[in-house]
Amino acid sequence: MILIILLDIAMIASAAYGVYWQSQITLRARYSLFTPILGVILSIWVLATPGAANWPYIIGVSSFILVNIINGVGGIGNKRLVTTGFFSRVVPYNNFSEITLIPVDLPDGKNRVIAIFMTMTHQRVQLTFNQTVEAIRTELQKYLPDNVPINVENINQM
Repeated sequence: MILIILLDIAMIASAAYGVYWQSQITLRARYSLFTPILGVILSIWVLATPGAANWPYIIGVSSFILVNIINGVGGIGNKRLVTTGFFSRVVPYNNFSEITLIPVDLPDGKNRVIAIFMTMTHQRVQLTFNQTVEAIRTELQKYLPDNVPINVENINQM
């Protein structure tokens, strides 16, 4: 029982942490649906087990679902990049070695920009934006160090 209460506190703290960093976002990326769907599926599985009728257990599963919904939001923040995903995180802008922006024209006439952020440790973070390449580049240049290049690639040329 104490372990469940500690997990509840950790989940609620994680939700508060996520909300704080998301409040710093100046240019929001598209919402990632994979994370909340996975969270709901795992929660249904966990709630189907016997002994799931006590309040700490219900609060834990509810806060787990809440954290997964919150972790679907990401974007360019005024202090750090906020990533999406099951284990979302924030990355300081001075940790990036390069950024690649790829504009994509969809068949329905909508435009998207896929942004790939490469860190100094060769980890890749990918976000998708509804904005134009120019808007994303302008916003990134406000926060990036001068030594981080922003490359624009065209899918048709690849």
